[in-house]
Amino acid sequence: MILILICQHSCFIKKKYLHLYQIKQKQIIMATKSGTRGRYICKVGFYDIYAKDSMKRNDKGKDIVGSTEYIIYHAKKVIEKGFKTKDLAVSKSLNILGDKYRTIYNLNQI
Repeated sequence: MILILICQHSCFIKKKYLHLYQIKQKQIIMATKSGTRGRYICKVGFYDIYAKDSMKRNDKGKDIVGSTEYIIYHAKKVIEKGFKTKDLAVSKSLNILGDKYRTIYNLNQI
């Protein structure tokens, strides 16, 4: 009799944890909406490069990409912005990074 109670109780606990896990899954999905930074492009050392698209409407009323601006971030701080291409943003972030960190992150070959 005691074994049956323990088994039923453990099944109840598993169901409860499964339900909490499903709730967490939904929260994670909802939390991954795109932020104000834009699209993540790549990482150069400890800098992140994001692309921010400016949308405009065409004649049919649909949104299309008007222009793209590339921004260099370190954590949540904007380091530089206003680059027109990804290559310009990557080269500028390599220059900002410096020789010491380029050797640490093995970026001397680029």
